[in-house]
Amino acid sequence: MRGAKSEILTIGIWDKADTYEQALLFVDKLDPGIRRRLKILFFPEEKEMFHNIMELDILVADYHLISAGDLMRRVKDQGVTSSCKLVVVSEKMDAYKYAYNNGAFLFLLKPLAVDDLYELVSDVLVSNVKDSLVRVRGEAGDERIEQKDILFIEANRSCTLVYTKDEVYRSSISLTKWKEVLNPRLFIRCHRSYIVNKVKIERVKENECTLSTGERVLISKSFKNG
Repeated sequence: MRGAKSEILTIGIWDKADTYEQALLFVDKLDPGIRRRLKILFFPEEKEMFHNIMELDILVADYHLISAGDLMRRVKDQGVTSSCKLVVVSEKMDAYKYAYNNGAFLFLLKPLAVDDLYELVSDVLVSNVKDSLVRVRGEAGDERIEQKDILFIEANRSCTLVYTKDEVYRSSISLTKWKEVLNPRLFIRCHRSYIVNKVKIERVKENECTLSTGERVLISKSFKNG
């Protein structure tokens, strides 16, 4: 990561000026030692954002700007490296599915809170040394898959089963250990026998949740009430 080499984390904001002002207020509240490691750039126009995106560690962008301009496709076409992490912000909670389905690192609700921004910076620093890929065993042997592609994980006697849209993998890792490995913003242990990808949940009813693929996963009372 560029920031790791220069000890500077560069955050670009492609949104209205008030989001930029919130970010500046957040930086002002930080310890001077941390503050010196952050660089905040504001892009009122798309052209400026694209001109600078290769220099960014984080791009905080409004959901409407991204979806209307098909940003993800155009960024990929231009060969931008994955080290620039996209963070989608919106006033509407419904936008979180778009964010994660299009490879966003994080989704945040507006107005941005200081705690959210602090966690964002911390998560990015951690993620740059922690691989988002996880190891599982398929028919052809050991494989590595993206966390975001996991639907749910099920405890199954001496192993765990890792379900994706197209495959079921095995792992010797327990659910307790999986919970430590997986991104807590994306996954939750919904039952003693299941960990589920929150983004994939379509609806919750009685003692189960239905995923976007049609699978049903058991949930505990505490998960449902939460």
